[in-house]
Amino acid sequence: MLTGDSRGYETVLVTDETDPYVGNWWPPGHVIGWEHTFVHENYEFLSAVESAGEFSPSFEDAYEVQEILDGIERADEQRTWVEL
Repeated sequence: MLTGDSRGYETVLVTDETDPYVGNWWPPGHVIGWEHTFVHENYEFLSAVESAGEFSPSFEDAYEVQEILDGIERADEQRTWVEL
């Protein structure tokens, strides 16, 4: 069980006054959905592009994740451990 300022998959309520995006949505008590996460992601990405800053996760991070997912598929198909 998470306590205090801990946030996890089941405990994230983005209308909490401590959420960094709360000022961009409607008043606390109104639910926003999973799809709003993409608005936040796009905002962070485009802000990083505009300021020539870093964005996390990066395209390199995404490539590494895809390599792992590819390895998982190959291991499943071959029914054995595979090199990444």
